[in-house]
Amino acid sequence: MGFGGNGTGTAVATRTPPATAKVTRTTLTATKTVDGTLGYGDTLTVTGKSQGTITWLPGEGSTITRGHGVYSVDADRRPLLYGTMPLYRTLEDGVEGRDVELLERNLDKLGYTGFDVDKEFTWTTREAVEDWQEDLGLDVTGKVQPGDVAVADGQIASPIVSSSLFTLL
Repeated sequence: MGFGGNGTGTAVATRTPPATAKVTRTTLTATKTVDGTLGYGDTLTVTGKSQGTITWLPGEGSTITRGHGVYSVDADRRPLLYGTMPLYRTLEDGVEGRDVELLERNLDKLGYTGFDVDKEFTWTTREAVEDWQEDLGLDVTGKVQPGDVAVADGQIASPIVSSSLFTLL
């Protein structure tokens, strides 16, 4: 037997009228006032460590997660890394410290492999950084400058900002 058919295998279309309801126009008769503040939570200051013009900002109210752009300077995206300390020096071959571990932990969480997550920036870390830079469409240097990324302790909500261009000095 056909689906909804007459036994011949041929479907029969049936129309069901749409549900309707009578609309009544009236005046609002009750209100309630409550105390409160609307906002996006705690303020977060993002410090840029490079010079240039901010050419892109995320949309209002969007949530920025690890590896995604916080803003762009001169058309280069500055991705978010999770951590508790900002990058304060160039990370490159031979550098050691907690900032290297922060970078490597983020690269690992973003799916880059071939290095140990530790405090040493080795040639294997450089190769992962080069792959990451290539994937971001940046100049492939194998080094990470303090102004190349933004660091926060977790995801951040984009504030309401103007889309006009700002200059970092």
